Amino acid sequence: MYCRSDESGLCGRVIVKTYFFRKVDVRERILDVRTLIVEDDNTSQQLLASYLEAYGPCDIATDGVRALVAVAKALHDQQPYALICMDISMPLMDGRQALKEIRKMEQDAGIALGDGAKIIMTTGRDDPKEIMGSFRDNCEAYLIKPFRKSQLVEQISKLGLLST
Repeated sequence: MYCRSDESGLCGRVIVKTYFFRKVDVRERILDVRTLIVEDDNTSQQLLASYLEAYGPCDIATDGVRALVAVAKALHDQQPYALICMDISMPLMDGRQALKEIRKMEQDAGIALGDGAKIIMTTGRDDPKEIMGSFRDNCEAYLIKPFRKSQLVEQISKLGLLST
């Protein structure tokens, strides 16, 4: 396995880490997508990156504000994210607010609801009101931490991002 981390500054102090992973001979692959992991906990960042390493490059944003910067840049560059895994409890801007803002950015860019990034909320919050609110805000899936890699892969597959 090969891993490289590349850091670039965006809008002053905003840092987005990009991880490039290459793994050969895997049975499933994400279909040519960009993935954004939005997570403030370093251990959770690394765990999600390790779960997704066989499927392509991942960018990491540590809060909702940095996620919006990364999504705006991706839309501007006409290379939008196809998958976003987003925590809810984060500093500066929580995942629910970031989800709403991302959907607004996609709408403003002319991307119809359902055609934008597939957003999976990856959080420790198991409150039914939080879950339903996230779906009302247009996430596609909701995984409660801790979860297994197989559960994440199952959700990604259900979203049509895997080929076997």
